[in-house]
Amino acid sequence: MCVAYLSCPYFDPNPLVKEKRHTIVTRVAFELMSQGIMVYSPLTHNLPIDHLGIHGTWATWKEFDHTMLSRCDRLIVLKLPGWENSKGVAAEIARAKELELPVEWREIHEDKYKCVSNIASSPYKGILERIQALNSERDWDQFHSPKNLAMNLGVETGELMEHFRWLTESQSFVKSPQKLSEIRDEIGDIFLVLLHLSHVLGIELNQAAHDKLSEIAKKYPVEQSKGRCNKYTEINH
Repeated sequence: MCVAYLSCPYFDPNPLVKEKRHTIVTRVAFELMSQGIMVYSPLTHNLPIDHLGIHGTWATWKEFDHTMLSRCDRLIVLKLPGWENSKGVAAEIARAKELELPVEWREIHEDKYKCVSNIASSPYKGILERIQALNSERDWDQFHSPKNLAMNLGVETGELMEHFRWLTESQSFVKSPQKLSEIRDEIGDIFLVLLHLSHVLGIELNQAAHDKLSEIAKKYPVEQSKGRCNKYTEINH
């Protein structure tokens, strides 16, 4: 089996930059392995172990990683911003040359991963990870621009509305298990597309909802809005 060693910069004074680098290299490792390219990603392997309590110095991890590099067949360098100044990347390139391993350079377009690091702190972490895995396996990310996702959201909303077309107010409180199951599916579609769109644009959906509720409360004071459906521009403040 041929295995590639995945190299990228990590250390930075800003912890958010370190988190982003770790998340991106892990995502790239997943994508490569999904394509049948076996890789060893030291950052993906070492950082979670370090967080669990096995703390090593840079020299400790360097010795371990260079041992792993000697067992790999090539070196892939991810050209994330800062890679040129990374002591770790430079050492791995030098070691690969000593071992006469081929070195491959990969450009990384950060726009593709601009929101990846937000997943860890999202209340929807599990769902977002499943969305990303499903799309990466099928190479669908290329289709998921904000424009396409917004248009798809409209399509899915229309499919939900279709279930209620021509119903009376009382009939819209659906009781049929089969009908409710179909509506449930449509609501699931809408939620997934809305969550995906929010993530791609860097909008935290949960916080956006809380902010919007606060805004609505200000626009519609209880004493002027209770029992009324007028738009806020039509009520007296």
